Amino acid sequence: MLDNYSLNSLFGHLAFLLTGMSFFMKDIFWLRIVSILASILAIIYAIFGHNEILLLQAYWHGLFICIHLFRLYLRFHDLYILKLTESEKKIYHYFKSELSPSEFKEILNLSIKLKNSEGEVLIHQGKPVQAINFIIEGAVCIKKDNKIIASLSTGSFFGELSFLTENPASSTVTAQTSISYICWDQEVLKKYLNKESSLFVNFQKLLIKKFINY
Repeated sequence: MLDNYSLNSLFGHLAFLLTGMSFFMKDIFWLRIVSILASILAIIYAIFGHNEILLLQAYWHGLFICIHLFRLYLRFHDLYILKLTESEKKIYHYFKSELSPSEFKEILNLSIKLKNSEGEVLIHQGKPVQAINFIIEGAVCIKKDNKIIASLSTGSFFGELSFLTENPASSTVTAQTSISYICWDQEVLKKYLNKESSLFVNFQKLLIKKFINY
């Protein structure tokens, strides 16, 4: 049979083994589960190790467990508690690479839904841009110096370059068909995003990816 010292050493080895395993996990859910188990074993090892340094580590492992549990709750909330409408789910499809459902919902609540007819000018080249827009249905034509340079449709942003650079519009945007789109006031959106730097970074990454793929 294992004596108390050997059994406690086993807890320590298992804690480090699970920590090492977590480094290879791509799924964040299982990474957190394994990390929690590793921290629990580390706490057990520290308690029965009767060592002041190990006990200090145990307190930190307790904090790590609380952080992991909180993040798991947020994930559970996004997957099973937060409900998106069918129309919101269709829009979220274009945002999910960078935003969680709850982040998307919060940002969406800052927007208004607008419609314009074919031929209406939505952004004028050289003029300040006050909004950033996302096309739900329809298409727009992008003109620079009166030359058509692109056409954007469902799932595309327009006005995002001015949002990123804070410069006047580099081109004119005209409704190519009747269009339905989401509109955010740039100042309101930036004020909200600035409250959480990671969310601002993720939103910028989303805009840059969309811009590169145009």
